[in-house]
Amino acid sequence: MVVDLSGIVPEGATAVAVNLTLSGVTQRTFASPCPASVGTSACATTSTVNAYPGRDIANLAFPQLGADRRLRIYNNVGSVLASLDVVGYFTTAAPSSDFTPVEPRRDDTVLTLDDAESGVVTIDAVPPGATAVAIRITVAGVDSNTYVSACPVAAPLATCTGTSSLNSRQRDVSNLAIVPIGADTGIRVYNNVGSVIVYADVTGFFTPAGTGSRYVSVPPTRVQGLDALETATGNGSVSRNFRVVPVEAVAVAANVTAAGNTATSFVSVCPGEQEFGACVATSTVNPYAGQDTASATLIATDQRESGLTYITNTGSTLLFTDLRGYFVR
Repeated sequence: MVVDLSGIVPEGATAVAVNLTLSGVTQRTFASPCPASVGTSACATTSTVNAYPGRDIANLAFPQLGADRRLRIYNNVGSVLASLDVVGYFTTAAPSSDFTPVEPRRDDTVLTLDDAESGVVTIDAVPPGATAVAIRITVAGVDSNTYVSACPVAAPLATCTGTSSLNSRQRDVSNLAIVPIGADTGIRVYNNVGSVIVYADVTGFFTPAGTGSRYVSVPPTRVQGLDALETATGNGSVSRNFRVVPVEAVAVAANVTAAGNTATSFVSVCPGEQEFGACVATSTVNPYAGQDTASATLIATDQRESGLTYITNTGSTLLFTDLRGYFVR
């Protein structure tokens, strides 16, 4: 399937930030968005969403765009309904914003939301002039099949209810969101049905041009595969460091997939130099035994050879990382 975004994304855009949701899934499958100019076989070498029958699932992606501003959505097996929510785009034209990454940190605000209820996550240490935040939303204690949305505090509630950031079927789920912020330096989170507990991990901010780093988009590239993370003796976690982007990069946009999971767990991805305890206080992917799970990340890298650190909480998992782009000053 090819989607024309020329009516939404302006000329000169090099990549787009989209939330891809799969529903009505008939078979276990994976899907991936790519530039329309990329052939089906090339698109099939990476994945963005891993889906199962009876379970709607969403994930944020940063696919590269060609001059035609069209996206190819590849589905591997069976039939799915694919929905795209465009949340932003990257461009070299003015006016534009830069990205200022921070070490992943869990926000102090924890929300408990019931049916059709929303709450505000107040974000600390926002850089001057910031226009949007990169923030991971995790829901836990979910007692119904629901969807959760993140939107600006000042936006009408219909803005939240008309899109989704993540979908949960009574399980812990996380997804990255890019949400505009204003002087209130907060975001609104909406829950559709039942009760959920909401946690938020901040990974960076979009700031005025010239104050941060610029995005370099790349074709979807699998750069890390079949790297087994097994439970470490004593602390239940291990880490693997590797360099996924040029050494001058300050942040990376990628998709991390956890496969072959033996236990319900969480995986944290952090800059290689971040302190261990601070890293495991956040989460990137929440895998379940026997089910592949993917999640986007927009995260700082350190300037040493290590690049990124991967930590699994318990059990064992196989990690795949698909690079979408990186940021340089």
